[in-house]
Amino acid sequence: MGTGYVYSDKYISHEDALKDFQKELGTDELEFKKLSMRIGVHKRLWVKNVCAIGLSAGFIEPLESNGLLTIHSFLFNLIPILKKEIPNEFAIKHFNLSCRRMFRGFAEFVAMHYALSDRVDTEYWKDIQKRNYPIEEKFFDEKSDFQLAYRNKMEDNYFHPEGGFPCISMGMDWHATTLENIQHSECSPNINSYKKEYKVFADYLDNRKKEFEKIADYSPTLYDYLKENIYNDK
Repeated sequence: MGTGYVYSDKYISHEDALKDFQKELGTDELEFKKLSMRIGVHKRLWVKNVCAIGLSAGFIEPLESNGLLTIHSFLFNLIPILKKEIPNEFAIKHFNLSCRRMFRGFAEFVAMHYALSDRVDTEYWKDIQKRNYPIEEKFFDEKSDFQLAYRNKMEDNYFHPEGGFPCISMGMDWHATTLENIQHSECSPNINSYKKEYKVFADYLDNRKKEFEKIADYSPTLYDYLKENIYNDK
């Protein structure tokens, strides 16, 4: 078990990335390994009597643990098919399509962290602001996180509770519910009435934030935790 630092070699050298990582951890005592990443998913996950699961099927990135999630989810799709006496070609193509759509959903979930970011402090993040996302190409695709972001903010004006997208959106200042759309829907400019109506929700979130801050104050740093519990020579 360890921790990682993901970077693009188009924008920073390996040596400078290592220095940044060591500075972030607060130590240069650990052993570091450089790993190159190949991103994507196979077009055919099931070929003849071979079925790719987990990292053998595809890879997105190492920080969200989506590799573990694909193992679970792909197996969940595979097991019912294996219960058949002979998996036919329809079942195999069904598995391939289902898993590829699922994988794309995982990839879009990760991509939303970048798509909603306002960072422009480096050349990398400046280029991210100009990146094109396939929103219109899959306009009626209900499985697309890109479409979910659009519908939540521009049409529904509230977050659907499933998945982790609402957490990303709130952290990135992509608010589905705003004072402006509340006033528009209620046809009333009375701000004080809205503040009173939503105070219970605001208080709940404020209290939860305070609890999280307390936990962060007494919790060890990542480096201290790893050193004490994982890399302890004892």
